[in-house]
Amino acid sequence: MGKRFREFALPAVVINEQLEMIDASEEYIEKYGWKRTFLSNVDSGSQSKVAKFIGKLKVGEPLEVSLVGKSGNLEFVDLFVTWSRGEGVVLVVQKSSQYSLVSSKLGLLQTELSIRNSELVEEKDRVQSLLVGMQELSAPAIVVKEGVTLIPLFGALELNQMTLIFNRLLTHFVEEQTQIAILDFTASGDFGLENWQGVDQFVKSASIMGVRVIVSGLHPKQVKALNELEIQIGSTHYYAKLAAALQSI
Repeated sequence: MGKRFREFALPAVVINEQLEMIDASEEYIEKYGWKRTFLSNVDSGSQSKVAKFIGKLKVGEPLEVSLVGKSGNLEFVDLFVTWSRGEGVVLVVQKSSQYSLVSSKLGLLQTELSIRNSELVEEKDRVQSLLVGMQELSAPAIVVKEGVTLIPLFGALELNQMTLIFNRLLTHFVEEQTQIAILDFTASGDFGLENWQGVDQFVKSASIMGVRVIVSGLHPKQVKALNELEIQIGSTHYYAKLAAALQSI
C-alpha cells in the first residue's frame, strides 16, 4: 500500500485500470477499509456498473453507486474520477451528509437514555440541524446564479471543522450542479499549515468534480503565509476583492 496519498483529508482512493487499489486516504480507509481491489468495497448490486463505467467517466461526471462500510453498512455515494497514465483518483462524495459528530451523539443517546425510536429521530434531527447550522455560519454556500456558488469563510476554522464543511460543500456542488465556486477569505482568520493543505485538497477535489474554483479576499498575512509554506492552492484564479471575482464570471 502506498503512502503518497494517505494524508488526503477526504475519502479518496487511487486505482489502476484493473481496479486494483494502489493508494487511499486515511479517511477512505477508516470508512471502507483496505482491500486488494476497489470492487471489494462496492456493493454487489453496483459492481457491474462500476466495472463498466468507471473507466469511461468524464471529469465532473458522477457515478452513483453503493459502497460497503467497514461495519457492513451501505452508503449511497457519487464517485468522481480523473485518469492519468493508467491510474485513476476516485473521490467519494456521500449522497447525504452524515457527520461523525451526529453518529456519536446518537449512539450516546441510545445507550444512556434508551429512548424510543420516535424520540431518537427527533433528537437526531435537532442535533444534525444544530451541526449543519454551525457549519453554514462558518462557510455558507450561496447560489449567486445558476451554476455559481459563493462560499464566504468566517473566522478561524479548525482542521476537523474545515473537513466537515468541505465535505458538505462537495455534496452541495453535486446537488446544485455547480460549475464555478468562489472561495472568499475576506472575513476569515489566520490559518495554519494543515488548514491551508485542507483548502488545497478541497480545491483539487472540486476540480475532479469539474468545478472551477476562484479565490478572493486573501489578506496580506495569508498571502505571506502561503508563500512561506510554499503552498499553491490548486489551479485557481485569484482576485484581491470579492467584487472583482464576481465580475469575472
